[in-house]
Amino acid sequence: MSPNETQEDPAYRVIIDESKKNSIEVQCIGMYCVDSMVDGSYSGMEELPQWMQEKVALLMMTSYIPPTIDVEGVGRRINERTFWVYQ
Repeated sequence: MSPNETQEDPAYRVIIDESKKNSIEVQCIGMYCVDSMVDGSYSGMEELPQWMQEKVALLMMTSYIPPTIDVEGVGRRINERTFWVYQ
């Protein structure tokens, strides 16, 4: 997404924490997060909503070496364990 475009759907920061047996922290980012049902901690990838599992799986196939690429409609891999996922 370019800086000139706006995104009305929320974006999520997804962090996989291997030190806690692959627990996952999800945080909604943006103005449209008030009613987000996805925020919080998850015990593993299988606990995430299906749409988010699929997008994180796709982003895991991209490089985490900067500069990272934005996958349109999916999100961006920020580093080895952090992802931005678009809804």
